[in-house]
Amino acid sequence: MQQLDHSEVARAFFKEARTDLRSARLLRDGDEYSRAVAACQQAVEKAAKAALALEGIIVMEHQVADRLVVAFPQMKDVREIARKIKALEWEGTKTRYPLFGRVDLPIWTPSEQYGKEDAHESIANAEFVIEAIGAFVKRTYQLEL
Repeated sequence: MQQLDHSEVARAFFKEARTDLRSARLLRDGDEYSRAVAACQQAVEKAAKAALALEGIIVMEHQVADRLVVAFPQMKDVREIARKIKALEWEGTKTRYPLFGRVDLPIWTPSEQYGKEDAHESIANAEFVIEAIGAFVKRTYQLEL
């Protein structure tokens, strides 16, 4: 049986992470702030999954920050990277779906709740995460993502 090449999996995840980051910028520039934040969450998740794949760790769920810390304690700024990922993970569903359920609270409508600053901050965090993980992979695995 042919074995999966984890470097190819990592490259595929990282390519999609960069695509999500470009999408986030376009969405921000089009005043679609909640969707820009959602794209940033997707970008950092895929960047982390790229690094994890190189260790043969394939993660199906969307929460990856804690796994990154455990798998790569030697990664420079890993706790800061994980903090930024967790911040975006927390936004997860909130950025994409109206939230309701209590009649005493207004419906949470993402497109009305997120603003330009939210999108800018999320993009800056995603850029930091993607650059840091890319540099780590290049140093550690001699692999250009």
